[in-house]
Amino acid sequence: MTMIPSTLPAILFIICFYSSTGITSSGRPRIQPFTFPNEVNLNQPILVINCIVSSGDVPITFEWLKDGQSIQAENNNNVDIDVRNHEMYSILEMKNLKSKHIGNYTCVASNRFGTESFTSSLLMKVPPFWIKEPTDIRISSGSQLTVDCLANGYPIPTVTWSLVKDPNDYQQISNPLTNNSTFLSFESISVKNKGTYECIINNSIGFPLSKKIFIDVVGNHEYN
Repeated sequence: MTMIPSTLPAILFIICFYSSTGITSSGRPRIQPFTFPNEVNLNQPILVINCIVSSGDVPITFEWLKDGQSIQAENNNNVDIDVRNHEMYSILEMKNLKSKHIGNYTCVASNRFGTESFTSSLLMKVPPFWIKEPTDIRISSGSQLTVDCLANGYPIPTVTWSLVKDPNDYQQISNPLTNNSTFLSFESISVKNKGTYECIINNSIGFPLSKKIFIDVVGNHEYN
């Protein structure tokens, strides 16, 4: 008569558990693809993302990256991002979402057999905010000039430059050097280019940004 080992029921239970959950133990980790929600709002109180390893030998170590930089390393003074690691999954939790949270998030899972990673992008509707505002300029005639008007937000804002001839007369400027005129450029500026210019940044979320500057073009003898 063949004896059944007393440990067999436990072994069968473990096999059934891993089969029912879809988790198997075989070699390097395999990460189940994950995505961020399509609708994420600015100031949303919380967002939770799970990185689940569907197969791989334990122990498994997890690391989260944002735009290629370790979140754990950044998180020493950052209380609005939390990472909690478990045996076969890791949880990324973000609180009070801001525009700084927009980016590419990568979950990295490693064990003695190797490493696997998966990346997903977090986007949210964010009104335009300044990166670099244009300022008034005084420049000599014949000089090359580039004026930056840089902002960010999502959807990606469009930038429009106009020449302000008078309060009721705005002449939009088409800049062939860039697709949406994020900068105003003059190869050789002349006195006739002197005037007030306005940069408007808009993405249909919240209120547009606008900034008027005065470009003062003078002769070389005046500038010196």
